[in-house]
Amino acid sequence: MLNSSKKAAFVFCRHYVGAKVSAMPFSFNVLIMLDEAGWDVDVFLAEHPHDDYITGFSDRIKFNFIPELLNKPKKYFRKSFLSDRVSLILGNRKFASLPQKNYDLVFGMGQAGLHFASIISKKNKGKLVLLNDEFPEVYPDSIWKKKELQASAVTDVSIVPDEIRFKFLCEDLPLLKDKPHFELINIPFPTKDIPKIDWHAKLGVSKDKNLFVHAGGVGDHNMTPELLKSVKNWGENNILVLRIHSKGWGGGYLKKVMPEGIENNIIVYDDFLTLPELDSLIQYCKASFALYRPDNNNVSYVGKASGKLMRSLALGTPVICSVLPSFDFVDKEQIGFTIDKDYTAISSILNKIISQEKTLRENCQRYYQKELDFRSQWNSFYNSTVV
Repeated sequence: MLNSSKKAAFVFCRHYVGAKVSAMPFSFNVLIMLDEAGWDVDVFLAEHPHDDYITGFSDRIKFNFIPELLNKPKKYFRKSFLSDRVSLILGNRKFASLPQKNYDLVFGMGQAGLHFASIISKKNKGKLVLLNDEFPEVYPDSIWKKKELQASAVTDVSIVPDEIRFKFLCEDLPLLKDKPHFELINIPFPTKDIPKIDWHAKLGVSKDKNLFVHAGGVGDHNMTPELLKSVKNWGENNILVLRIHSKGWGGGYLKKVMPEGIENNIIVYDDFLTLPELDSLIQYCKASFALYRPDNNNVSYVGKASGKLMRSLALGTPVICSVLPSFDFVDKEQIGFTIDKDYTAISSILNKIISQEKTLRENCQRYYQKELDFRSQWNSFYNSTVV
């Protein structure tokens, strides 16, 4: 049912360059659902302008890029705390000067995003909704951490991408504990028209090779060194497609951790891909990796916040992921395999996936249809918060 009189504001601001709402399904889907319901939404993004939001939305969803709020200490200031404070001053002025529009809901994501959203919420007397997929514990003490804590006091509703995460979020933001919260899993809606691409031909490898993909960020926290070292034992017919975010991204890091002698078993692919093309690649490969180093609660309990894992399941592609307390459903539902510290065992897991691929893909599709229903979760939030 359309609610043309309803208005919302959506603020995303993290104090580092590179993050985009379009790459975070659980928040991106919020905009899709509001659009479908006929809401007018003003979206404020601390992102450099790009084309991800040009298609797929009606004219009711208005996107405003505010790149000046991004933290750029190396370019402008010698100390990041000065840059934080300048971003805070700029943001406070920006959001305090916005005209009153009587927003019914105001969504805030990111430490800075929640703070700026609280300014809009107070002015418009709209409910303040926190979208959280990173615990404050992962960030150093800063003005943003203080502002996030202050804004949590006036937050009305919290949304997390996995129910298991709310308990640990409240350890950092205890004022949320007795307020309503909801789970909205970090899973993309299925791409309507996934292009049929011969990825063997596109990547220049022979058809007898088995492709396994790691799509997304690289780093120690993603167990990239361990994954790359394991490739030596994969055998000549198995290839790792390391799909990184964009041209040249992570190149310096990869040079440091790339072992010698694996050139024939790895493809670093950084050409631009649309989301449908990325879905095509993941769906085409035998399995995808979702590896994490459990250094903190944010990682140990990543669960259904893992974009790598959830996108793969939405596409019916089995997963290979770390042994984490929040990934226990992977083995239970037989939708892939978990691996502990012995990364030499990856080669045997690849063989299992090849021999069981049909069953694993069927299990992924079954689990997706049965348990990973974003719209049902949205309806629970919407009916409790709006209706």
